[in-house]
Amino acid sequence: MSKRLLLTISGGILLALVVGLAAIFGSEGQNHEYQPQNEFKLDPWISIHIGSLDLSINKAVLYLFLATALTVGAMDYIAVRMVDKPNNVQTAVESIYNLT
Repeated sequence: MSKRLLLTISGGILLALVVGLAAIFGSEGQNHEYQPQNEFKLDPWISIHIGSLDLSINKAVLYLFLATALTVGAMDYIAVRMVDKPNNVQTAVESIYNLT
């Protein structure tokens, strides 16, 4: 039996199994509770309005604070370990810093 015939038979069996399971169990319907677009909605956790300026704390602000903390922590950790003759990590970090 050739590989092509074996793959065709295996694919046909798999397709028949998927179609059979779909026919037996059917569809439970749509899930109207989960709306993925709501993941991008920025509901304010702490509302701060100064005139027409909205400085509310929300999910995006939290992500910015976390990214800043991780970046400062990594740079501080590497800065403490700096040596006179730079190793590969120090050179890479300095290059990234210069690019930014």
